[in-house]
Amino acid sequence: MPAAPEIAGVVGAVRYLAPVLRSWRAHRREEARLRRLLVEDQRLLDADLGALGRRAREERVELPSLADDLARVDRAEARHAAVHGDARRNRRRHSRRIAQHAADAEGRGAELTLAEEALATHDRAQREHAEALGVAQANVVKLDVEIRALDVRAGEARAAEVLAASLLEAAVHAAPIAQPTDTIAAAPGVSLPAVSDAPATAAESARAEAATSLEHARAEIARGAAVRATLIAQRAVEQTRVDELEAGAAERERVVDAARADVEAVRRTIAGLRDERARFEGEHDARQDLLVTAQDEAQSEITRALVNLGTLLNLQRVDHTGFRPLYAHIDELKARLVEREIEIRRVEKAARAFDHAAIQRGLIAVGALVAALIFVVLALVLLVAD
Repeated sequence: MPAAPEIAGVVGAVRYLAPVLRSWRAHRREEARLRRLLVEDQRLLDADLGALGRRAREERVELPSLADDLARVDRAEARHAAVHGDARRNRRRHSRRIAQHAADAEGRGAELTLAEEALATHDRAQREHAEALGVAQANVVKLDVEIRALDVRAGEARAAEVLAASLLEAAVHAAPIAQPTDTIAAAPGVSLPAVSDAPATAAESARAEAATSLEHARAEIARGAAVRATLIAQRAVEQTRVDELEAGAAERERVVDAARADVEAVRRTIAGLRDERARFEGEHDARQDLLVTAQDEAQSEITRALVNLGTLLNLQRVDHTGFRPLYAHIDELKARLVEREIEIRRVEKAARAFDHAAIQRGLIAVGALVAALIFVVLALVLLVAD
């Protein structure tokens, strides 16, 4: 750490800031490194003291001053073993529940597959039933249209029949009576005119045409009646099928609704299994966390008890061949800890060994310079804005 600025005055104070800052940061890094080493040495010392206490417990050193700590270690180890057993039983119980849940989930999954297949089958059957009902209803409507068309043609045929009958009757009444000329005796002195057979021929032709029309109309009526009877029979068959299909539609819908309800029930069961799995997973994790915490606390208690036991044993320096290497290493670590603390205090003192007045003057100068720069920038901004 530079003790004082090389140049007197404000300039020297400002130039003094940089080397002081670099030196201060270097001292802080060294101090942090030494503190890490100190912590590591302390950890090693605790480990050696714990090892000494563990060796004393294994050797069952009989000293009145160690009895309480030995009993404390026994209690902590008993508690740790009990908690460890609880954790092991909790894991086994959780594994059994997981296996049971997996079996239940698998069974419910298979049940859901069967229920969905049954729903698909019933739904497909319902669609086919609805299609068949639609076809049968369309056939009934088609037959009704054909029957109405036949009824119209039958009416037309009956009208033609009436007309043909009227024409035939008129032709029969209007026809002249034919009389042979050779059977008519002429009066004396009177000559008979020649009689033509043309009117009789025309009347006969009219009667024949009317009779033909009447026969044709009656044949058309008879044919229409036969076709209508066939269509009526077909319509009755289709209507019966429509009635049967309509009667079965409600049952089909009920079956589909029941199958859909079964699927939803199985899905709710599976969702319940998932919720139950999440619940007992959370319970297991919470229980396991508590047990792990208890295990850690018990282990920490064991470690502290062994360290206390080792500390007491190290202070009393019970003569034992198995303890001597640990005593030597503990003494070495204690000496090293003292050296670390002395070195840390030296570095802390060196980090503060600078000219405080010069640092204060330099900081004031730098602050004034920064303030002046800010003032100049603000003035320029205001000038530009104007």
